[in-house]
Amino acid sequence: MSPRLLFLLGASLASISVLRSEIKLTAPEPVLLTSAGQSADVQILKTLFDRSKVSARTLPLAKPEDLAGAKTLVVAVGGSAKGLGAAGIDADKETARLKAVLAKAKEMKLPVVAMHVGGESKRGDLSDGLYKLVVGAAAQVVVVKDGDKDGFLTKAAEAAGVPVEKVEKLVGVIDPIKKIFGK
Repeated sequence: MSPRLLFLLGASLASISVLRSEIKLTAPEPVLLTSAGQSADVQILKTLFDRSKVSARTLPLAKPEDLAGAKTLVVAVGGSAKGLGAAGIDADKETARLKAVLAKAKEMKLPVVAMHVGGESKRGDLSDGLYKLVVGAAAQVVVVKDGDKDGFLTKAAEAAGVPVEKVEKLVGVIDPIKKIFGK
């Protein structure tokens, strides 16, 4: 077999592995859905959770005490300077809030799911830093493929030992939500 053919075969197999299901988590409801970065992605995810018939309470600025009654924490990661400004906080306050929420989730033994659904437009230093923070506490990651063109999201999750489910388009996030929550 020629080296070129071997390369093409290997590349094809690698692309297939990216598209296979990597859902390793089964999680209970109800869900507390919060934001990491205050983008509109948290509201988009709320709509997808509703379509999936998964009970999710949405609090973009959730505090540790808001985890009471929740059985799973889902974090929509997507940084928005405009969103932070509208929420009256800066990146440092958002990071501190997330650290406190994630610590409380760990204390309560709640599974954490990190979701990056904003595509390439919701990437940058703010989003990437928040993503690394959240993925370090996550049991599962779901990303829209367009947001991971550089492989950063996958590499960060793999470095943390967290399975990643990549979907082609935003609407494709419904399938992983259903798988994770048994719908």
